Amino acid sequence: MKLAQRYGGALVCVRHRLSEDGCTRFTTVELLVDAAPVANRGDELVGVRIAYQERDLQDAARAAGARWDPNQRVWRMPRKVAGMLKLLDRVVEK
Repeated sequence: MKLAQRYGGALVCVRHRLSEDGCTRFTTVELLVDAAPVANRGDELVGVRIAYQERDLQDAARAAGARWDPNQRVWRMPRKVAGMLKLLDRVVEK
């Protein structure tokens, strides 16, 4: 309770551990020291090239929610999905 009073809303976690000989208790605290907004790049749609003969990869992309864009001849998917499928090196546009 005294740590909560001391650190207030910045206190995230308190941990206790004993020394190897069991004679000393160590208390550590985790504090929130900064918060800043971040841009969520995971939802950004990207175009990914997957060759016509790469049927297994097309099926995996489709299963993950990717859609074929016949005009640009790329698979449209969130950047996050392209990363999970290890296709970031095939992104051709943002």
